[in-house]
This record gives sequence, structure tokens and C-alpha cells, in this order.
Amino acid sequence: GIARALRSRGGGTDGVVVGTPDLMAPEQAAGRTWEVDVRTDVYALGGILYELWTEKRPFHAKKTSKLLKKIQEEDPLPPRQIDPTINPDMEAIILKAIEKTGYRQDVLARSLRRSKTDSIGLVVSDAGEPAFAEMVHGVEQAAAERGLTLLLASSGEDAGREQRAVQTLLNRRVDGLILARAANSDHDLLAGLQREKTPVVLLDRLYRDQSLDQVGADNRESMRALVAHLAGQGHARFAVAAGDTRVPTLTERLRGFFDAIDEAGLRRADQLVLAGASHSDIEDSLAEGLSERSCTAVIAASTPLAVAALRALERSGLATPADVAFATFDGFNHPDMFRPRLTTVRQPAFDMGVAAVRLLVERLGSPTAVPQSVRLHQAIEYRDSTEAYGLDRHRP
Repeated sequence: GIARALRSRGGGTDGVVVGTPDLMAPEQAAGRTWEVDVRTDVYALGGILYELWTEKRPFHAKKTSKLLKKIQEEDPLPPRQIDPTINPDMEAIILKAIEKTGYRQDVLARSLRRSKTDSIGLVVSDAGEPAFAEMVHGVEQAAAERGLTLLLASSGEDAGREQRAVQTLLNRRVDGLILARAANSDHDLLAGLQREKTPVVLLDRLYRDQSLDQVGADNRESMRALVAHLAGQGHARFAVAAGDTRVPTLTERLRGFFDAIDEAGLRRADQLVLAGASHSDIEDSLAEGLSERSCTAVIAASTPLAVAALRALERSGLATPADVAFATFDGFNHPDMFRPRLTTVRQPAFDMGVAAVRLLVERLGSPTAVPQSVRLHQAIEYRDSTEAYGLDRHRP
């Protein structure tokens, strides 16, 4: 650091601080020596620049105790108010160097002492989607019960943005990360986190070799059970809004669909399967294909896909359940507001969030433990939209 002898110029009159009090950063002035790092020298350099350009110190007091109090609680006079000829860019550099933001964070101070921040990071692709909102709620509640602070970021289904979100959370010294499902995710990101031994739990997001802790739902079995139920009602031609199959959760649901089709002895070629990242394209294709394929049941693999499918049904002039049965995964926040009420495979999103925090806490306590994979059951809520009204007239 930058310092002078006890009795040198700027040392104050009461001799209680070794060094140069008027060049001390706020954390030094407060006696929080565990916070001292390279930023402390940046602050001192800012003080020197301030004096070089204004010929005044940032703070002044006759007694050291008062000087230290000013450093902690007050802001210096902007250099251009002392000398208007100072370049504005130079003033900005000086003020940036001596700003207090970032130097008075008690949480960071504790983290430097204990190598922990008692905070965790959560990255989701779309916090507005009902399933994700419930997951966030579960993570937040479970974290709070353990005295942990949650920092939330959204990737927006963009690999670059996800990378930046993760780096931002790591820069904030979170103790560990929970990464929710994302379509356009970068597997190199996960590999890099593994190499760095960063505690990570995957939430509703499967990793190919299961070398990371994971929490998910029984997606494949739930879809198989739903389709088997509908096939048992006599449905033989299905339309499935499968979505972006780069998302492992959606891939599992599609596999469950084909499991049930095969078990029921139905022809795969008779089924209308719509996959892809664009929900609007899926809506258009579904609206065109429903009548061409004489489909009697429509299944949406997620809430956003359900919106696209319902729009397609409206465009096609088909009524549910009189003309076509309808079911969705994940569902809506207020399902009883829909008429007819929608059959829904309800993802236990809240419980999944809670489980993710539990796994992360266990990982923090046992860094070398064998990774765990937790699968929670999804309940199928059969409602009016899959009642077998009018099915006979659709049968070949």
C-alpha cells in the first residue's frame, strides 16, 4: 500500500494510525484490515491524483479520528468544483478511484475472513415462465431457511448471456451455482465449471454423463402415462407440440410420447410431431396439420407451447374437448380460469427448487461426494379438456 511514517505530513495530530490517514481507503479507516486488497491501492492512487490536480487532499481534519470518520462517511468535493479547468474525463477517473462503493460491504468482509459469502447463484432461462417462477420460489425459500442469500440471473435462452451471467455471479463470490434448463446452453460452460471445481447443481437440466448433481422430474414416464390414458380413450392420432429438443427435459417428454405410441400399437407415421425453437412456427404448422392429419388429441410439452397450441386450435376452429382433446405439461398459474379446465401434467417446480438447494448445500459440505441425481414425480391432473366428448365421430 501507499503509506508514510507515523509523524510524516498528513499523519494527523493524535497519532493513532500508522500510515497516511488521508490516503486511506474507507475499509482501512474503519479498521477492517481483512478487506484490504489491490483496490485499496487504487483508492490511495486516486487520492494522490486528487491532490496533484487540485493541490488539496480529498479530506482534511485536524484530528486523525475526525479525518477517518470523514473518509468513511463523506464524499470529497468534485475536483472541477475546485478547479474548473480540470478535464472532465480526468475528474471521472479520480472520482471512480476514490468512490466508496465496493469498499464497505460487510458481506464481502465476512467472505474474505471465512472464504464463504453465504450466497448462492441461480441462472434460469425465463423467470417469467410459471414453472421457472415456482422453481425460483422454492430455491429462494430453501436458501432463506438456511441463511443463504439468493442472487438471480436470466440467460434468455442465449449461451453468451448465460456465460456472462455465470461469470457475474462468480465474480460476486457466490458459494455455489444452480443452473436451470436452457435450450441454447454451452456444454463447455459446464465442463469449465467442473474443471474449476465450482459447486454446481443442475435444475431441470440433464448433463450427459451425470457427473454433476441434478434435480429433475420423471418427464418420460409422465408423458408415457398421459398418452397411454388418452390412447385408452380411443385416441389414435396425436399432435404434439414438442418444442426445442435441444432441451433435455423436452427430449425426455418426446421419448415418453413414442414409448406410449409403441406400447399402444399405434403407427408413429400417423402422429404429428412438431419440434423446433420457434413457437410461432409450431403454431402455424399445428394449425395447418390438425385437419390434414385428423388428429383427435393435442399435447403441449410446456406452458409456452400450450399457448401456441391453443392459438392453433382457435385458428382451426376446433373446440376442446368436443372436437379435440388437449393436455399440457407444466400448466398455468390459474388453471381454473380456463374453460374448459385444462388437463395438466404438473411439474413439482417448487419442490425441485427446494431439492436443488439441498443438493448444493450437501455439495458445499462434501465437495468430493458422488454426484446425486434426483427425480421427482409429476402428477397428472385430468380435467375437462380431455373428456371423451365426440370422440366416436373422429375414429376411422
